[in-house]
Amino acid sequence: MHELVSQLKTSHTGFFHQSARRIPARFAINATFQRCQTTDGERWMFLDVHEGGPAHAAGIQPGDLLLAINGEEMQSPRPTRSPP
Repeated sequence: MHELVSQLKTSHTGFFHQSARRIPARFAINATFQRCQTTDGERWMFLDVHEGGPAHAAGIQPGDLLLAINGEEMQSPRPTRSPP
């Protein structure tokens, strides 16, 4: 994760649960992604990459797959569960 964040040229990264109404701009990479099925199983795929944002500056483009972070292969996305 550290390497990914350094490539995005941002000093802080936050992760927010899907129930959060808004994500503060200072935590955004200006990109969205979702799970997608590939020949290698489920992966994270970038959907929207906003020009001028940190993800765009790092060279990420829509359709790119997040395969590894800091040289370590990403695990397949798993659904999150909210406490009952």
